[in-house]
Amino acid sequence: MSDSNPYAPPKSRVGEPVSAGLSEAPPEARLYSQNQIATATFLGSPLVGGWLIAANHKALARPEQANRAIILGVGGTVLLLGLAMVLPDRFPNAALPAACAVAVRAWANAQFSTVIEHHRAAGGVQFSWWRVVGLSLLSAAIVFTCLFIVVMALYSFGILSD
Repeated sequence: MSDSNPYAPPKSRVGEPVSAGLSEAPPEARLYSQNQIATATFLGSPLVGGWLIAANHKALARPEQANRAIILGVGGTVLLLGLAMVLPDRFPNAALPAACAVAVRAWANAQFSTVIEHHRAAGGVQFSWWRVVGLSLLSAAIVFTCLFIVVMALYSFGILSD
């Protein structure tokens, strides 16, 4: 009889599971840089910043982190709008978008700094700045339309008044 146990785990080294995601982007993939993500957040909202981070995670086969980025982008936008409504009128207009852009850039830098460096070194490309600006303006239009609808509903129900 053989001394091998048919129920023993394999002795060969098994690599990382596929669901762990890629640590490097495929050369044909396009990524958004940290500066593009920060600019989009400043011009659009945390919603578009989270969406661009999610797009990078999808290119890196990280679906769980992509979903988390979308949720954080939506939550950050709601929090930002709520905070903007309670701040005094004299508060500087660009302070909140600038703070959000800095925070989202730090988040993107923590997620993608080495990945983007390796991607560029391997000849990979990033998305166009025109695309970033277009998505930012689209996001701003969506956010302001939603905000307008909410404010008009609050006025019609008498919650807000002149």
